[in-house]
Amino acid sequence: LADIVIHIHGNADERSNIAGIMAFTPSDDNSFVSAKVLEECRRLGKALTDKLAESTGAKNWGVISNDNLTALNWTTIPASHIEVGYLTNADEEKLLISADYQARIVKGIADGIDAYFE
Repeated sequence: LADIVIHIHGNADERSNIAGIMAFTPSDDNSFVSAKVLEECRRLGKALTDKLAESTGAKNWGVISNDNLTALNWTTIPASHIEVGYLTNADEEKLLISADYQARIVKGIADGIDAYFE
C-alpha cells in the first residue's frame, strides 16, 4: 500500500502570461474525504509547493481547494495534485521541456516528500 499519492500535471490557462506552480487538495466541503486525511492532503501540498518553488524558482500559487478532481475526491490517504507549470506560457513551456528544469522539478518533489515525512 502507498503512504501518499501525488498526481503531476502541466497546467493551462487562457491567459498566456500566467506562470507558476500550485497544488490542489479536496475542500472542507468534500464529504468523501475525512477531516484527518484532508489536513494531511493540505500539509503534503504545502510541502510539495514550497520545495518545488525553492528548487525551480517558480511562482508559488500555494495549495488550492478543488473538488472537481476525481482522483482526490475519495482518497483515504494524503493526496495532492501538483501543477508544475503552465504549458500555455511560452517561456514556462520551454523550461518544462528542458532536461535541466525537469531535474529541478524532480528534486523539488523529492524534497517535498522528504519534508512531508520529517
